[in-house]
Order: sequence, then C-alpha cells, then structure tokens
Amino acid sequence: MNDMKIYETILDFNSFYICYLSKMDKAFTGGEFSIPAMRCMVYINSHGKSTPKELSEHFGIDMAYLSRTIKKLTEDGYLIKQSNSADKRSHYYDLTKSGKHAVGEQKKRMSNHILSTVDHLSENKKEELCKCFLKIKKLLNK
Repeated sequence: MNDMKIYETILDFNSFYICYLSKMDKAFTGGEFSIPAMRCMVYINSHGKSTPKELSEHFGIDMAYLSRTIKKLTEDGYLIKQSNSADKRSHYYDLTKSGKHAVGEQKKRMSNHILSTVDHLSENKKEELCKCFLKIKKLLNK
C-alpha cells in the first residue's frame, strides 16, 4: 500500500471517528463538564490523588489550560486541593464526594451509550469489533 492510500484511509477513518466522538460528547460529559475536565476527574478516580504535572503529562494538556480547569472543578466542589506531606511546595488533587458521584454518573451514561451503539451487532461481531480496537491500539502505540 502506498503512502497516499495509507494517508487517505487513516484520514477517512479519523473523519468518521471524530463524528462518532462528537455524538458521544454529551454522554461522556453529561453536558455539565468540558471533556478535559471529565478526563481529569476520571483519571483521578482511577489513579488516585494526582498532581497537576501528572495530569498535564498524561493528557498532553497545556499547564495554563489545566490550571483553569482544575480551578473551576475545585471551586465547583468536585476536586479538593491537598498538600503533599513529603514536599510542602507541591500539592495534589483528589475527588470530593461530589466528584466521585459525577464520575459514577458519567460511567453509567457512557456504558449505556456505548452498549446502545453496538446493540444491533451479533455477539461475534461485537467480539470482532473489540479485537479490531485492540489491534489498532497495539499497532499505533510506539
């Protein structure tokens, strides 16, 4: 396969997938949060308390933008800022009870949305789809 065909195929898939993701946006965020805000909360929920530097590096988000996102989530009561006992100059963020509840609701919405998008597929086709996603991820990870 030549480079132009690879480019066109990937570009076509990316266009399809961007449209698919835009439909999932409301299910992912619930309409209340930006995608980066919800991604930060989901990450903290999965990995535990996190520093802004960890979040910035993990998501590739600019520190200034991340700082505004964290500030809003903290002011709105979804995150709590805590001092690092090992290094008083640094701090980390953890989810509040409201933050954990918001992530739980997000997981329910996403589960319902994702399962409804594949509901028309047979069990074999669902398995095939999952294998394709895993293969794409494996092939594109360096």
